[in-house]
Amino acid sequence: MRKQLVGRFIQHPRATRIPLLRVGGVAVVMVALFALDARSALGQSWRDGDDPIVHVLADRFGLEPEEVEKQLEAQEHADKLAKTLASQESLQLDAMWYDAGSRKLVVGSARMADRAAVVAQGASFVTLAHSRQDLVSAQQSLLAAVARARIPQVASFLDPRLHKVVVEARLVDQVAVEQAIAASAADLSLVEVRFSSKEVLPFGSFVYPGEAVRSASPFSACSLGFSVNSGTAYITAAHCGVNGTQVDAQDKFGVWRNIGSFAGSQLRAPDPEEDTSFNNQIFDSAWVSMPIWRSKAQLNPGVDDPRTIVGIVDPVVGTWVCTYGASNVGPNCGSVLAVNTILTGYIVYANWGNDAIGLIKTSACAGPGDSGGPLVRPTLHKVFPGKANAVGTLTGGDLPGGCLPNSAFITYHTPVSATLSLYGLSLDTMP
Repeated sequence: MRKQLVGRFIQHPRATRIPLLRVGGVAVVMVALFALDARSALGQSWRDGDDPIVHVLADRFGLEPEEVEKQLEAQEHADKLAKTLASQESLQLDAMWYDAGSRKLVVGSARMADRAAVVAQGASFVTLAHSRQDLVSAQQSLLAAVARARIPQVASFLDPRLHKVVVEARLVDQVAVEQAIAASAADLSLVEVRFSSKEVLPFGSFVYPGEAVRSASPFSACSLGFSVNSGTAYITAAHCGVNGTQVDAQDKFGVWRNIGSFAGSQLRAPDPEEDTSFNNQIFDSAWVSMPIWRSKAQLNPGVDDPRTIVGIVDPVVGTWVCTYGASNVGPNCGSVLAVNTILTGYIVYANWGNDAIGLIKTSACAGPGDSGGPLVRPTLHKVFPGKANAVGTLTGGDLPGGCLPNSAFITYHTPVSATLSLYGLSLDTMP
């Protein structure tokens, strides 16, 4: 059984084997670039006692370092406030997002009676014409129509700012998607449709020691996500392996050795006795048990930004996040564009489509070999810099030609909280 991905390998300067993918008959090399001057700046900032992620974010978003620090503090407050408001069952929270201009959490609701309670706790309030349930019903109708038409790679999510169901599909499927939407029972006034010529693919490749892991199927290699269960296991992407698949990593001498095996993976081949007329909906999450080897709650040890994991956060749309991995090294930062995204027919295994659900959509780039790697929210700490909260693990993204300045890059990530809950795992953290 092989992943339906056509490609060949070329040699990488770091003994990395990078897939040369063919998308629509065109060869595309997935390469994640990391500028040398950016790494130099990271190292210098670390020596000066500043948090180096501030300068990375300043370059990424065109801001002064002082504004970046204010934004990070405000975003951390917005995350905590969003969690507090979500725990209050008396409130009807139909939409939430972070507004960088005001540096405040914005809450939208179709129920005006909640305005006073929301504002009193420090958030802004906007009145909406429709409830979140109205959008969810429209999204479910659309997804049912897409499933009947068996259209792959259709992403859908609830955009809190537009307060609409956004549907994103490939340009080659435009006619089929428009027909499916027209035939659905959804209220089309609540829907916005976007088409793109880009493909969304997992990032798999052989990679170098320290951050890379590889398995027999369905991909050759991925990245370690986050350490769990006191270092005896780690989480990664489900498309990196099925249950029981052996996992290898390189030791300090560069020798590939077995470190464990997949103990839980949502990815599975179809059962011949099952009705496979509909796609299998999965969280693209898995965990690997390690009997002898151990993992730590620290990202990319030995590089210029060795962030330690201090907690976990479910991000708010509009806040900042950064990716790390075997290929891109990191940090490569961007914004949270959507949460709870559903991507149809994304992972094809044994000729069976798997819908990836619950995804975090971001503008942070990634590269080959980064699948399963960590997505984090940097935290600002003047005395002890270099901390971050776990957010997600990489599922995949589009191919704009690498992590180039000002390039539009989209990546999708599975929330860490969903993976931990699904498998009953505990995230490892450091002080």
